[in-house]
Amino acid sequence: MDEFAAPEELSSGYHFAKECSIRVVGVGSGGCTLLQYLINAQLRNAHLLDFVAVDSDSAVLARSTAPCKIQIGADFGSDLGSGNASGVAYAAANRACAELEQALRGSDLIFLVTALDNAADVQCAVRIAQSAQNEGALTLAFVIKSNADAQAEIAQLKDAVDSIFVIDQEKINSSVVGVDLDAFIHAWVFDAIKAIVAIDYEGGYIALGYEDLLVIMRRRGYACFGQGFGRGANFIQDAVQRAVHAPLLEQADVKSATGLIVKTYVNRNFPLVKWEQINHEIQEYFDEEADCKFGLVFDDQMAEDQMVVTLFVSGLAEPLQA
Repeated sequence: MDEFAAPEELSSGYHFAKECSIRVVGVGSGGCTLLQYLINAQLRNAHLLDFVAVDSDSAVLARSTAPCKIQIGADFGSDLGSGNASGVAYAAANRACAELEQALRGSDLIFLVTALDNAADVQCAVRIAQSAQNEGALTLAFVIKSNADAQAEIAQLKDAVDSIFVIDQEKINSSVVGVDLDAFIHAWVFDAIKAIVAIDYEGGYIALGYEDLLVIMRRRGYACFGQGFGRGANFIQDAVQRAVHAPLLEQADVKSATGLIVKTYVNRNFPLVKWEQINHEIQEYFDEEADCKFGLVFDDQMAEDQMVVTLFVSGLAEPLQA
């Protein structure tokens, strides 16, 4: 259990993670719609994030309240060196590239959100991911999959980013009954991005930070997220089980994961020995060789019989064909 114990320098106080520069980029009409939801839901969180909307349709961009909007041509991201592209297409592509590079400059962490509505969105998302990688930024993609034949496009984007979270609408329909699909997806992405941002900014009694994200998310491929809340007599077990069996995460082959982040929120009176036991219990669901990072946050707004457990897993085996 010593691997979970608070280091000596953390044993007497609350410690804060180092802040980093974060961009959220919506790609295509579906991605811009999701981006707008994140803005409206105040994911900005005291101006910690910069939002960028990218689309070829000026009407889509006009509806966005993102501070930075970049209009791209239909050929953006494709091979314009074939000799068939016009000078106008070259100029438009170069302009869009310059704007994107400027928007992403200095980023430490970049979220790409997209629905991959068409081939142009795929090309654009890949091109942006490549620019993000050139900046050295940790690049995480959240992709809404509505087409069963989109696996090749998703694999293409996976190879261009560090980790990719695939939100499969068919799987949601089959496992979550009686919910508004769009509302569920938007809330899921919001919760996941909010939890990652919290790792960067929130700190904790046993803090996680950007370096931990790099270890668990850099070049890991498929990833997923789960969160569980517990309250009452069985609050510990309920929180753990709801996190491990959360929608989408429950359908993943978690034994194939190569990386794991566990962040627990509890009342200040919660004993550390129980926190260690929780981490051991969660690890039983995963490969013993997986890289693991554990964080603990004391939340004075939580009662002594309340707990929230947040999980991120990475390096998952490729999802099954729908």
